[in-house]
Amino acid sequence: GYTEPRGARNGFGALILGTYQEGELVYAGHTGTGFNEKLLHEIYELLQPLVTPNMPFKSEPATNMPPTWVEPKLVCTIKYAERTEDNMFRHPVFVGIRDDVSTDNMRDESMKQPDEIKPMKSDKKTNTAREVKYSNLDKLYWEKEGITKGDLIDYYQSVSEYILPKWVDTAQIYSESNKKELEYIVCNNKETLGYLNNLGCIELNPWNSRTAKPDYPDYMIIDLDPSPTNTFEEIIEAALTTKEVLDSCNIQSYCKTSGSTGIHVFVPMGAKYTYDQVKDFAHIIAQLILKKLPKTTTLERSLAKRGPKIYLDYLQNRSGQTVASVYCVRPKPGATVSMPLEWKEVKTGLKTADFTIHNALKRIKKKGDIFAPVLAEGIDMAAAIEKLQNLS
Repeated sequence: GYTEPRGARNGFGALILGTYQEGELVYAGHTGTGFNEKLLHEIYELLQPLVTPNMPFKSEPATNMPPTWVEPKLVCTIKYAERTEDNMFRHPVFVGIRDDVSTDNMRDESMKQPDEIKPMKSDKKTNTAREVKYSNLDKLYWEKEGITKGDLIDYYQSVSEYILPKWVDTAQIYSESNKKELEYIVCNNKETLGYLNNLGCIELNPWNSRTAKPDYPDYMIIDLDPSPTNTFEEIIEAALTTKEVLDSCNIQSYCKTSGSTGIHVFVPMGAKYTYDQVKDFAHIIAQLILKKLPKTTTLERSLAKRGPKIYLDYLQNRSGQTVASVYCVRPKPGATVSMPLEWKEVKTGLKTADFTIHNALKRIKKKGDIFAPVLAEGIDMAAAIEKLQNLS
């Protein structure tokens, strides 16, 4: 079946999926991801002759929008993360319709013993692995440094094993401000990364959360955003003070250069708290930093009003906010890279320009992925707040 579309989406919202188990068709989840406007229209038209008032399952599944049932005559290929304990597809992404497989094949296959089952014939039209064709590789992105589009693609491909685990899968998320579902690219393989680079994407800016739990961020960010008159020494001081505040409540923190003018301090959250909870906690931390550095930091967002001070940006912890990904290249002089740091490296003499497209991979191979713990289990926020209250 399919569900009614929401907002400005046309055709349908999601396909309702079923699989055969021992010859019986059972509900297996639904997918609203992997479609463009043309495909939505084509599949909607394909389904119309199959519309029926009869639900194909024994019991009606829960759907987020009203369903329209169709006769179970079409087979599709999907990508998915895993099967749940109740046999649902987790995070299914539509790939294509299978013309070479019938539902009779699927039912018959489900009746066989496991050792009788043979893999189904591959459908080249729906193969999820794609060869990316690159164009204009000699185009200069950094004219002074002689760095081309091809150099940028080569860099991202070389660090893909480090940068891709920080990302999530193609997802449609309803936007209150736009009053419609927006399609967000999820870059989780080298081909997609190369595709984005070929489109001209120099820097990559992910959300703080993954599609599994889009309302629960994996980490908290304190973005130390300088005014034009701030020195990098003042940024370093603010970063170390941020660590001092977090250390005082037994919170492990991690930092990276922004690749531009600032420093980002991250705290693992483990997708256990909502965006509002993380934002409010970040606000508390920012207030404590401000108390220690009133002359050089501020919570005033407006550049015109803040004066020569570093903005302690805790609002980066709202849903839909993005910051430059770790290891991503910035469109700045020298092709600088947002690089994770050991805290002992955050000291006088550190410069954003120390890390570029030319030396980033060598450093990563030497030190390993020191930013990986950001995606760890996460802090105990209640314990941290209690610790801060005891200190004050």
